[in-house]
This record gives sequence, structure tokens and C-alpha cells, in this order.
Amino acid sequence: MKLSAAIIAANPKDSGAWIAYSRAAIAAGNDDELQATGTAAAYIAYERAGTKPEQAEALAWLGEIFAKRDMWRPALDAYRASLGIAEVAQVRNVYTDMREKHGFRILDYKIDNESASPARASNFPKSLFQRESITRHS
Repeated sequence: MKLSAAIIAANPKDSGAWIAYSRAAIAAGNDDELQATGTAAAYIAYERAGTKPEQAEALAWLGEIFAKRDMWRPALDAYRASLGIAEVAQVRNVYTDMREKHGFRILDYKIDNESASPARASNFPKSLFQRESITRHS
């Protein structure tokens, strides 16, 4: 990380240096501070990117970081933003798989229209609420 920090200090507008620093911070361990530093550095890489491919790469890396931290909504948003800039097959595959596993969706529903007050029951994925199972009624 020290080498990456020195490179950033020499050229703070270099998106690639910020990505390298971010990767070093994420690889250094699961410490919350290192993870937050790596996430922030990835975002700065996106802000400093001079080309569309650099922006897409930084956003895809940011999505990967969020996924490693089990932050599914920001991960999906970052991947979608990356794909909005540049369609990369590998990123598309990761995004599609993640969306199927962790995106918002209704797995099943039941409508009771024969009672005095009709009701709908929706079954959402376990990961949506981070509990065993939840059924919402309205």
C-alpha cells in the first residue's frame, strides 16, 4: 500500500494509480478501515478516469468491492453503471448472476380475493431482509 500511496502522491490524477491503491487496500485484509479505504479509492479512480473504458473499469471494480462486502444494492448499481458506459461480457455475466441471486424480486405470491377484505401475500428472497423468511401482506 505504501508504494501505491507514493505513486498517488506523485500523480494524484492518475486513475490507474487509484485503482492499484484500492486493490492493495482490499487485498490487505478484512479490516473495516482498509475496506472503506479501498472503496473510497475505487470511487476516486472513477472520478479521475480520463476515458470511458477507465470509468467502466473503475465502476466494475467498485461493484466487486461492494459484493465482497455483501453490499448487494450498491454492487448492482455500480455494475449497471459500468455496463452503461461499456458493455463487457464478463461484467455482464457477473451482473446478471448477482441480480438473479441478490436483486429485488418476488419469488411467489398468493391473492385471497374471496374474503371480506381481499389480501395479497408476497414471498421475497431470504437475502432481501437478511432473515430466515419474511412474507409481506397487504
